[in-house]
Amino acid sequence: MSDIIEKTKDFVFDLFKESLPNSFIYHNYTHTTRVLKSANEILENTDVTEEEAKIVRLAALLHDTGYTKTREGHEEESVRIGSEFLKSQNVDQKIIDEVNKCIMATKFKDTPNSKLE
Repeated sequence: MSDIIEKTKDFVFDLFKESLPNSFIYHNYTHTTRVLKSANEILENTDVTEEEAKIVRLAALLHDTGYTKTREGHEEESVRIGSEFLKSQNVDQKIIDEVNKCIMATKFKDTPNSKLE
């Protein structure tokens, strides 16, 4: 797995450890690693490019980071937190935009608009 995936795993682990209330027994780091594992299983059996796989993996890792700030609207907060982190890691804006679309597609009752979402 790429370096940015490992850095993102570390970032999310530290963020949840420092900022996520212990009362979150579902939307936590364990849940996030399960989502990443499931995404990897799907990616292994799907015809996607390396860049597309990276986008899905980053979205899987970052999708619930917003819970460190709020429940309501956590997806938008996850986009803000994820964008800030990925920019600090010099990730291309095009990739960040696609990650953000995937995060927003996790919103309850939202309809995916692309293969990656």
